[in-house]
Amino acid sequence: MADDLISSLHKLTFSPASSPLVILDYGQMIDQELAFSLAKAVEVIDPVDAADAFIRDGKSCIWKAQIRTYSTESLDLDARVAAMQSHLAVAALGKKPLRVQIQGYAGHYWQFADCMITAHTPVRELLRSKVRWSRTWDIVASGLTYT
Repeated sequence: MADDLISSLHKLTFSPASSPLVILDYGQMIDQELAFSLAKAVEVIDPVDAADAFIRDGKSCIWKAQIRTYSTESLDLDARVAAMQSHLAVAALGKKPLRVQIQGYAGHYWQFADCMITAHTPVRELLRSKVRWSRTWDIVASGLTYT
């Protein structure tokens, strides 16, 4: 659990063109700065007659991120209902684009061509003597472009 929360300067929108789902909005409380981890596909070739193996570029990149957002206090019953309803909504999502925007950088954004929300955990918890609603999102994406 986070000791200090920071205000997000990013906006993440899943499926921005059809039925947008804002995963993270400007000003929303988060426990750490947004960070995407890059993993490149590689193939290790270990020829029988060679002394050393060599690496071949797999030409594809995968980005992963885990985001934990916090909202204000919520009533016990409302939080429990919202948690179950959010599971239904997220479970129905397929592979869609993900748009990343930075506050103050108007007119430009980054977009992943394919993104999947691979895990979603809504929790009602006590943070600094206040009951807060938190959501943890695990995201896997590919095909990053800049517009």
